[in-house]
Amino acid sequence: MLFVAATLVLGACSKEKKVNKRMDGSWTLMSENDAEITADKGVTVLTFEKDKKEGTGSVEYTDSKANKSTSTFEYTLDGNVLTTSTNSYTVVEYTKTDLTLLSTNGTFELKQKFKKN
Repeated sequence: MLFVAATLVLGACSKEKKVNKRMDGSWTLMSENDAEITADKGVTVLTFEKDKKEGTGSVEYTDSKANKSTSTFEYTLDGNVLTTSTNSYTVVEYTKTDLTLLSTNGTFELKQKFKKN
């Protein structure tokens, strides 16, 4: 019984570590609520700066006329919950190349899919 409990705890820790390692770096927004984001709508790049349970990051948005705006944030990751300075997300999917985040504001859900750069 103790072995099973230890395995579950260690497995949860390693999963969180994998999420962090894969989130590290830059990710380009590909779709929101399954609607494809095209270049004429602008480009959003999400960057995570550190490989820890907490760190800093930035969001860079470039509109269709090449105007850029950047904002920075601090984040924490607890299991599959990513909390930034301004919002909370559920990490729905993560692989070496794909990241899907879900945020809920009241009854509105926003599902964002990113590709690793």
